[in-house]
Amino acid sequence: MGSSARSFEVRSDRSERVASAALRAAVHAGERGVGLLFLSGDLIRQAQQVVDGLSRASRVPWLVCCVRGVLTERAEIENESAAVGLVAPDVEARAVLGSSADSRFGVELATRLQEARRASALVFSSAPPDRDGWLVELNHRLRGKLGRVFGAGTLPQTHVHWVPPAGQGTPVAADTGGLVMTSALVPRIFSTSACRLISPLGRVTKSRGPLLLELDGSPALPLLSEAARDLRGDPLVLVAVAIGDKPLSPEGRSLSIRAIVGVDPSQGAILLAEELAEGTRLAFAVRDSTAARTDLAAHLGAHRRALSGSAPHFGFYASCAGRGRSLYHAADVDVRLIREHFPEMPLVGLHSTFELSPEDDKLGMRIYTGV
Repeated sequence: MGSSARSFEVRSDRSERVASAALRAAVHAGERGVGLLFLSGDLIRQAQQVVDGLSRASRVPWLVCCVRGVLTERAEIENESAAVGLVAPDVEARAVLGSSADSRFGVELATRLQEARRASALVFSSAPPDRDGWLVELNHRLRGKLGRVFGAGTLPQTHVHWVPPAGQGTPVAADTGGLVMTSALVPRIFSTSACRLISPLGRVTKSRGPLLLELDGSPALPLLSEAARDLRGDPLVLVAVAIGDKPLSPEGRSLSIRAIVGVDPSQGAILLAEELAEGTRLAFAVRDSTAARTDLAAHLGAHRRALSGSAPHFGFYASCAGRGRSLYHAADVDVRLIREHFPEMPLVGLHSTFELSPEDDKLGMRIYTGV
């Protein structure tokens, strides 16, 4: 059975065309559904006009975000004024809006998820979560029940807009927003990393705050130098943290990429962007298009087999802005792979500044990742 959800795209810098396309897409949903809308290019400056147009006439609520690039099952649109959207019928949704710097957003989002049966949440934010902010609070309150929460970073210094149906309230905006959805649909979430490992997985045996001092009992910095010795050019070297019991599964890897901020030769240490507990397994890695494509295909194949022939109603894909053309030097690589595995599935998504996905029963922030 085909999906009743619909995606659409508008390549234009005129806000009225975007609002009209969104309203047309919403008509078939009746009054029970929700819309997602992503704006890029010159449309970002016209976000309020788009919101106003939806507020006056839409029968379904919308979550509207401003992003670096947009995508549907047809194409990835980068460096262009465009909008993409999707209307999902038979999905009840409520929005939680707040500040990325305020832990109260995490409190309210957790409360909404705990109140609703079979709830899932899409979270968007124009700023990475603070170290002691909403993400910590959300993880604490849900205590390992984050398997249905995912999301992405939107364009910095922009707003996430929640637009209620016409006549049912006033649009609101904040730098961070969560869309809490309840329906019979169950999300299947995976994360795919755009990296090639250049060392075996090792275990952190000594660390101090964000300083990585030892791997498997040896100083970390000489191990990094050895791993990168034969690399050509000036590649970006990263740390790939192993997630779960099978991080290198042939059905799709479970790796979370971390940035290397600097080194401390006096201690033979590597400075990371965040702390890693002793016992964590990790490897050194570089961005790599072949590994990225192979891993995405593996995850898609595993999920297609797990669905046992049933068809997903729709898909959402957050693709790191460090993927796309800058990684593959070609257009639509990830979208084509998704379409090959799920040819009838409506898809909507964005090129993100960071990604949010479950990892070891917590919601984690990722980079160079597709979710």
